[in-house]
Amino acid sequence: PDDDDMVEVAPSDWAAPAKAADKKGPPLGKAPSLGKGPSLGKGPAPKAARPSPTGPLEDPPVFEDESPATAAVLIPAAIKQALELVKGWKSGPAVGMPEIKEALTGAWEALAPNLMTAPLPIAAVAGVEALLGLMMVFLPSLAFIFGLIAWAVSVANILAYSATTLCLIGARVGRPIEPIDAVKRVLTDPIPLLVSTVLAGLVAFVGALALILPGIALGAFLFPSYWIEGRRNLGLNARSLDFFKKDGRRIILVGLAFGVAIALVQVIIGIVLGLIPVVGIYLAILLGAAWSALQGAFMSSLSLWLYFDIRAKRETGDAEAEALAMLEEG
Repeated sequence: PDDDDMVEVAPSDWAAPAKAADKKGPPLGKAPSLGKGPSLGKGPAPKAARPSPTGPLEDPPVFEDESPATAAVLIPAAIKQALELVKGWKSGPAVGMPEIKEALTGAWEALAPNLMTAPLPIAAVAGVEALLGLMMVFLPSLAFIFGLIAWAVSVANILAYSATTLCLIGARVGRPIEPIDAVKRVLTDPIPLLVSTVLAGLVAFVGALALILPGIALGAFLFPSYWIEGRRNLGLNARSLDFFKKDGRRIILVGLAFGVAIALVQVIIGIVLGLIPVVGIYLAILLGAAWSALQGAFMSSLSLWLYFDIRAKRETGDAEAEALAMLEEG
């Protein structure tokens, strides 16, 4: 890309770049101990071909302060930096239809062999939500109570998406992990995960209120950063911002293509179900659960595919080796 397309973003109080002179490799945050890990598939992990670099390779950044206590001070800085990055969203290599298709196809090829397993955690939560939706239809007088229960159940989506991400990471590095084992690992120490993702999600949501694109910049890589790199709290937002700085144009265009495809499918399903009398609403609730699981798993796969691809093309280090070590460490 031309130099005019690049954007210089001033360093903020919450991100300190690594100094190459005194570090031999990219330091990683250490995740908390999760106890005895689940049974993982054995055998040598396949070594994926590393994509050709598209620019100078950099060490993954170091973030000095990721504690929740700093959130009130750092959220405005994070939003401001996201807005500055969005102004220069054309930074990074050129992106056309082949690159968009490559990302979407790569995400689907990663998910397809695991379609009967990886989405199960999300499907379980979506199924409970669907059941509560049916109860609201049959017992409208208790809709308020069922709505409160549904809101509480929705929190479990964080754990479900995290477990699905673990399944897909395991498949990526040749150490398969069963959905039930992924859920057990998530539940071993859920508080850091919930605190980190809720806080990071809040920052991304506030950014989305300002402009839709900062939501992508601030939250596209929360779960891969949490599990593979041991990032926590606002470190998740900072890592997403760093990826956005390196490849913002592709992240936006791929995200928009995914969003348009999802919207079109939902419109078609809604029209078809609307033509079915009486039972259409019940089918819509039930099929909605299956659709939520599928699109959620694909979104997780897309985030993970972009994560590995950007790291291979723009950073030093071996993301697959780090992911494998994380799984075996647990």
